[in-house]
Amino acid sequence: MIVGADGATLTSTDGLNWSAISSGTSNDLLDVTFASNQFVAVGDKDILNSADGLTWRRVNSTGGSQIEYGDGRYYVIGPFQTNLTSTDGISWTSVASPARDNEYTVGFGNGTWVMIDIWQDVLISRDAVNWAERGTVDILRPADIDYGYGIFVMVGGNSTILSSRNGLIWTERRRQVNSAPLMAITSGLHTFVTVGYQTILQSDPIVNIHVRRGRTRELEISGLIGHTCRIECSDNGISDWREIGRVLLVSDPQLWTDSEPSSTGSRFYRAILTDP
Repeated sequence: MIVGADGATLTSTDGLNWSAISSGTSNDLLDVTFASNQFVAVGDKDILNSADGLTWRRVNSTGGSQIEYGDGRYYVIGPFQTNLTSTDGISWTSVASPARDNEYTVGFGNGTWVMIDIWQDVLISRDAVNWAERGTVDILRPADIDYGYGIFVMVGGNSTILSSRNGLIWTERRRQVNSAPLMAITSGLHTFVTVGYQTILQSDPIVNIHVRRGRTRELEISGLIGHTCRIECSDNGISDWREIGRVLLVSDPQLWTDSEPSSTGSRFYRAILTDP
């Protein structure tokens, strides 16, 4: 689903062939999400709702610039420091902006809401109601935040890409001064893809590893099938990482058992792809 200027709405079932659909509005549409079995689009003076992406209805006339969904709630960045929330995508409630000025973008992942305002302040919330400032980020006009595979990724001006595990501490991954801004990012098939003016960037494949609940030595490894990853361990999670096995991924996720005894009683794991 793509939305754009003058209420333009495009749909596709394969990402190659696109059809124009009437949205019922001539106002610009700026963002769209699919969550809880429905599409919700936002624009300058509209919030639209659709069950199938084909038939749309206007459910709010306030509108907004961006929409995010998480933990059973839609959240819209609205105009004049007034945002909107909804649990069904139909009935909307106005809420005051938690920022000291207007916001650029909002994202959700792993139970955490992350918002960036125009002063580049980072605001964190667990419920999208109570927010707290948690430092700043160095990024010009942050445009979008996506969460996938245990990672937040933020994009913005100067083709800047930042990543974070918790939404608080951000690491710069890319920046090209005076280059075109990156406008949107999404994740799928164990990779991130971001787009900007005449630009499409894709991350390396991502592999995740975690210990199964209640099984201290059984690991779940999630990544692209057909790729090989190296399993490393450390007793402190900081240094002295060493290889303890290699796994060819034939399922997603794939189970793997660490048969080596630990001398300290605790062990940290990480998985590293060994092929592109």
